[in-house]
Amino acid sequence: MAGLAIASFLPSIVSGTIFSSRRTNRAVEATNPMVSVMNLDIATGQIFKAAEGAVNIAQETKNSNGIANLITTAEENIKEMSKGAKVMQGVGKAVKFTADHINPIIMVTSGVKVATSNDKERAALTEVPAVATMLFVTEPAYKKFMGIAKNKRVDGKLVAIEQEALYKRNPFLKKQAEALNDYCATKKFFNVSMKHAPKVLKGLGFVAASISGYELGRLAGEYAADRLLGNSNSAA
Repeated sequence: MAGLAIASFLPSIVSGTIFSSRRTNRAVEATNPMVSVMNLDIATGQIFKAAEGAVNIAQETKNSNGIANLITTAEENIKEMSKGAKVMQGVGKAVKFTADHINPIIMVTSGVKVATSNDKERAALTEVPAVATMLFVTEPAYKKFMGIAKNKRVDGKLVAIEQEALYKRNPFLKKQAEALNDYCATKKFFNVSMKHAPKVLKGLGFVAASISGYELGRLAGEYAADRLLGNSNSAA
């Protein structure tokens, strides 16, 4: 069970941690206060979801992993502290809602960004294809190809729904992936086991796919905007 939990949640923990940092930077750089707050909300939801994944791993490995014990204990302490604090409970529910609906909230945030832009037409032509390509093309395609588990909340608990990786249908790619897993399982880097490195790389690959999708859509949108609206400075 421990190995399954790590395989299911580690890629999303890696990507969620990176995404939350990038989203925080967007909040800082945003010129509109509402867009800034919404980006911070998304960042909080992303790190919360990553933390939930870490806790799930910890619960499966707590008898053999000191760090996992620490994570599990921290989770239990937070629960105890929040029992008597209605405000904290309310904040917790809001963050959990965001964590469970990241993509729709990203779409709403982008809509607000467009609506509050100085040049709404250009902003729409660049932001809409950027977000659409990211959320509906490159991200889901990468998840299906690499077999990244889908996270879903069941009876209040975050669970991972496994899906078969498409690359495994190709004998050559499947063999190469198995060779990489076997190699990393027996190697150490600075005395640290590399057995989970392929799962970390899978999470980093998802980040790359997401960023590439956004940038590809944005560039296509800018090209369309230049043709329809003429060259001008980018929208705020």
